[in-house]
Amino acid sequence: MENVKGMLTYSKGAFRNQIEAAFREIGYRTDFATVCAADYGVPQLRHRVLFIGTCDDDIDLTFPLPTHGNGPGLKPYVTLTDAIGDLPLLKGDYKREEWEYRSPAASDFQRYCRVGAPKKVTLHLSSALSGQAGKLAKYIKPGEGLRAVPVHALPDRFKKMRRISTGALRRDCTTLYHRLDPQRPSYTITCFYRNVASGPFLHPHEDRSLSHREAARLMSYPDRYKFGGANFTRQIGNSVPPLMGKAIGECLARSLHGVAVEPSLAEAA
Repeated sequence: MENVKGMLTYSKGAFRNQIEAAFREIGYRTDFATVCAADYGVPQLRHRVLFIGTCDDDIDLTFPLPTHGNGPGLKPYVTLTDAIGDLPLLKGDYKREEWEYRSPAASDFQRYCRVGAPKKVTLHLSSALSGQAGKLAKYIKPGEGLRAVPVHALPDRFKKMRRISTGALRRDCTTLYHRLDPQRPSYTITCFYRNVASGPFLHPHEDRSLSHREAARLMSYPDRYKFGGANFTRQIGNSVPPLMGKAIGECLARSLHGVAVEPSLAEAA
């Protein structure tokens, strides 16, 4: 079971307690850990709580150890450039159905995404920014958000956001209108990735939101994957990143088959 990590603390952990109690009632013991998709090769800092349960006393409940990160023996995190650097810039052409790749695959992640993919990029569709968003975006460099915009250029509602009770400007940051950093993984991709006013979804080099294909890449979907129906944003933003699911599934398979497994995240810490 996977969900947002806030359920561990919301209402003093009431949801977590209810989940564990419900599983105990039907004979399952459970354990949980907070995992980050970037730790498993997904180019996204997506933190989620993962519950695993079993009714078999002989099975150890374990969680996959990270394969990527800053520690010894780990592969580097997959950055935004690693993830989407071979996809073409749109240059204002937001509705074209198919595109040539911008360059040959230049990273392991790009090669993974392009295995079995069509010769042309599909779902690389975006939209122009609104007038207000376009004005704000001009001030925002990669890795920056709304706090980078001069106070005089902010709409009135954002000027209020920038001040604390003393009237001084806030010194913290926000991910509203955040332009993604090419040298880092993205922040969490949600089903609102087409709306830069709602979160960190400004393209690193163009004044636009992420395309469907870019968001799918940041979730670790290969380019051959097709999304059906109309609501692509919900299908992409609300899903579990495939590479994180693969890491969890392989860990579960090792436990079920009695193969020696890595210690859990909690034990490793």
